[in-house]
Amino acid sequence: MKLLFTKQLSKTDVEKRLAIPTSSLRAFNLNVDAYSVGFEAEDMKSGRIWQFQCTTRTKGFYSKPIISKGWVQFVKFKQLRVGDRVTFYKSNEHNEAQVPYKVEVERKLKLLGKLVWAKV
Repeated sequence: MKLLFTKQLSKTDVEKRLAIPTSSLRAFNLNVDAYSVGFEAEDMKSGRIWQFQCTTRTKGFYSKPIISKGWVQFVKFKQLRVGDRVTFYKSNEHNEAQVPYKVEVERKLKLLGKLVWAKV
């Protein structure tokens, strides 16, 4: 599995949409002519499949990609909050039966006086 990106969530990420690194666009098969693509991602903790959409700006100097459709529902279901960390992966396998993307969420917790990231 290839790591696409890891991001600590901001207020905008939790309330509206997830801004993602431009360097991740190629992994979502967005080419110059396309500005939006739907994709499925499997929650690595629960195994649930989520429908998302990766979108880029159609005007301006740079593409500024975001994950929009389905993102707010995912945030609410997982009870995500500012400061949580989300990681997206893409499978190296090209199996039609397998969901190509995986998503993992972690929350920083204090455990026995030590800060640790726990999967949620």
